Parts: sequence; structure tokens; C-alpha cells
Amino acid sequence: MGAASKVQKAYIAGFLDGEGSVSIQKTKIYKHRNENNPYFSTVISIGQSNKTVLEWIQSMYGGSICVEKESGRRKLPFYRWRIANRDIEKFLTDVKPYVQLKNKHIELVLLMRAHIAKWYSFVKGRHGKDSMPKEIIEYRNNLWLQLRGLNSKGRKVNWEK
Repeated sequence: MGAASKVQKAYIAGFLDGEGSVSIQKTKIYKHRNENNPYFSTVISIGQSNKTVLEWIQSMYGGSICVEKESGRRKLPFYRWRIANRDIEKFLTDVKPYVQLKNKHIELVLLMRAHIAKWYSFVKGRHGKDSMPKEIIEYRNNLWLQLRGLNSKGRKVNWEK
């Protein structure tokens, strides 16, 4: 993977602001496991009909590109570059100074990544065996709710219900 220049980082930040998604995903653990241990993951994606641009981003930061099915009025193939979990830290650190719209989103995801790294040795291998401390789950859930609120379209939704 190559290193991006300041101009390239700014260009990519514009794509992220306009065509991208910064998210924390929460997955419920299956019924045969301890349901008190939800799994949180961090994901960045950028969608575009020009695959070449996404391949260029992938060459610098890794990740994967998939083609999405046609839907509605869209007739051209639509590609999505995706990078998740530990791999996103360098990407976000590089583009953060240039992002205009998704600054708070990035801050929340980086807080989640730092928290996961801090507690990784405790949680590793414990899914389905022991419950994570309630404070860990509450902190991660709070970050997830904040980001979910930022990503909601239209009216603001109270996700606490």
C-alpha cells in the first residue's frame, strides 16, 4: 500500500464527506451465546459508480470493493469500497484533518477503536462464556447511539426507546 500525499488525502476526504459512510455497527450475539455481550464493529464505506477511484483508494488503505445490485433508476454498476475495524485507524487519521462534514462521526469511531483496543485482551475469547462488564457495554452502546443519531436522515430520532 502506498502513502497518500496531503492533496490525495484531501481528495479522499471529499469523497468520504459526499459519498461515504462512517459507522459503528452493533450485532446481537446469537441465542446460543450470552446475549449480554453485543459485538460492536467499526466500518467505513464509500460508494461510487467509478470503480477506478475506489481501486485507487484501496491501493493506499486496503479494504475490499464489492459491486451492488442495480436498484431503482440506477442503471450503471455501483461499487462500494469498505474497510473495517483495526484497518480503518490509519485511514481516518489521514483524512480527518480534511473532512468537513463527518468530523464528529470520525471522532466517535476513533473513540470506539481506542476503547476496543484497551479492552481487547479482556474480551478476547469471552464471547459466549462470560459477560463483559456492564460499563464496557454501556460505553460502547452510548457511542453507537450517538453515531446512529448523527447518521439518521430527516427528523432526529430518539433511539433510546
